[in-house]
Amino acid sequence: MSNPESAYTIEVLEKGSYSKVPGYYVKSTATINVEDPPEPQQHNDSVDIKKIAEYLINSDQPELVFHIHGYANSEEDAKNRYNKACKYANSQDSGLTPDNRNCVFIGYRWPTESPLVQTGNSLESLPSLIVGILITSLVFSLIAIILTLWTNTASSFILKSLLIILLASGLGVWITHIAKATDSLRIIPNGLLLVFFAWLFGAIFSLFVKNPYPWLIFVIVFFVLLIGIILALIILRVTSYPRDRFRASNYGVLDLVTFFQDLQNEIEILDESHDKNRENFRIKVSFIAHSLGCEVATQTIRILSDVFDPDALIHKPSSKIGNVFRLGRLVLVAPDIPVESILTSRANFLKSSLMRCEEAYIFSNEADLALRLASPAANYFSFPTKTRDRGYKLGNVTVDKKKSLPKDYGIVNCQNADFTNPTPPSEYLEIRASSNERKSLHCLNNNVLLHEKAIADSFTYFDCTDYTDCTDTERSKRGILSFSKKQSALNFWDYVQLCGAYFFRFPRYINVHGGYLEGEFCQLLINELAFLGYKGLLKRYSDSIHQQTGSNQSDELLLNSKFSKDCKSKYIQVLLATRKTPFAQGESAKGQIQTIRIT
Repeated sequence: MSNPESAYTIEVLEKGSYSKVPGYYVKSTATINVEDPPEPQQHNDSVDIKKIAEYLINSDQPELVFHIHGYANSEEDAKNRYNKACKYANSQDSGLTPDNRNCVFIGYRWPTESPLVQTGNSLESLPSLIVGILITSLVFSLIAIILTLWTNTASSFILKSLLIILLASGLGVWITHIAKATDSLRIIPNGLLLVFFAWLFGAIFSLFVKNPYPWLIFVIVFFVLLIGIILALIILRVTSYPRDRFRASNYGVLDLVTFFQDLQNEIEILDESHDKNRENFRIKVSFIAHSLGCEVATQTIRILSDVFDPDALIHKPSSKIGNVFRLGRLVLVAPDIPVESILTSRANFLKSSLMRCEEAYIFSNEADLALRLASPAANYFSFPTKTRDRGYKLGNVTVDKKKSLPKDYGIVNCQNADFTNPTPPSEYLEIRASSNERKSLHCLNNNVLLHEKAIADSFTYFDCTDYTDCTDTERSKRGILSFSKKQSALNFWDYVQLCGAYFFRFPRYINVHGGYLEGEFCQLLINELAFLGYKGLLKRYSDSIHQQTGSNQSDELLLNSKFSKDCKSKYIQVLLATRKTPFAQGESAKGQIQTIRIT
């Protein structure tokens, strides 16, 4: 698509076609800054949305699988991840056969920027009031420092006056020039006023104050504090996190909604000329979302369904979204959304959205510094909480190892050998800030027991804190998201080591936030759950048993046991969902099993 008015563009992944699952790259056309001109669309491999609609409408059980990147991911990194996922779907190990051509993969790109890239714009975009406060604070704090170091005698007054005038003039011109605020903070006459008051300030302390040092120290502290506040705002902007969150909510979500609307319109147009009985025609939509991309996915679901679904008003949300879609699987990887989303409270703004899924999965880890440090700090000003615990993110939720034993990995909420009667995941989940500061999910829920319909128990959780595996670049088996110390909780020194590994690559680089998509086993796990679901994942073990024994008999106990052993060997703790969503029991579940074809 090359229309400059379009909310998105579409192109083929890697400029090629795949044998089983076609892959497309959909990119929001929103710019990084509102002043930026639209990017010229010069893609030779661009396609029209009608091509996707035709493929889906000619499929018996059509599915769309979206992959959405997270905060500060470059376009190159996002495309690499999407190509990996699409290659998996077209591989022999994916479980998707060429005879069942019903799935389309879409990698979605919403506008995001890397930290520190637009540092030069940080001063230029400062409001005039803050620029004025910054200049004034710099001038008066430096003058106060000079006065404290200079002997307070009348003979030095003229020399000090000249220095103050030069200093105030120079700083005023320099800052207004860098911040491009000369229109509102002109050196004449506003600058002359600043120079006059700076000189007056110096004269008063030089000639009239007998013991100026205590007062000057107070002035220095006061203005340095103001400078610190402004620098904190600038640093927060340089991280690009608040800007990315704005883009995710106002560009990424709305442009993706527009894509769904356009696709639905194309399908309805084609459907009018279709001869088949299409009364129950629905396209299953599944999501893989990472980090801030989870916000894009969940808010898109909410917009597409909640507002226009009358059943949502009576708390019976449907898996159907729009006229031709229904929600399938939701895989949230290091979700940068509030932990509130799985709690039972009035503040849960995602409950009806998340309950529309047939299956839902969360990948989290205790060592995720991006969610533990950066995200709560950046959202401190905006998220309405009065405690630190409720300010943490869903990607920080982990398994309470005091209940599951520190070295207990695999499926941990089914303690009996036959994997029946699992304990609800909410009984194991907690938020850990340290070995001493930890809160269970029940404590976070104001000590109110989560009832049997708790949304938390509809998710399957993968605690990957100690996840150990190989990566594409390094073939040695080592901790992927942490140093994999296999402790009941990380302590202060563990976090110091992780900071060195994550921010300074010492002694080696550990991607504590995005490592899920680098380890071989976790990559396979995420893709299988998104494309096939949990039953489809178990089918791989069924095929393996058939190849080893020649037998077609493989009960659910054996399959769960093999899956649990695999997770245990990778030091992943798994909490299986104990409460199925309404759409995993009726026709939706039946359709899912038919699609996967478990034998």
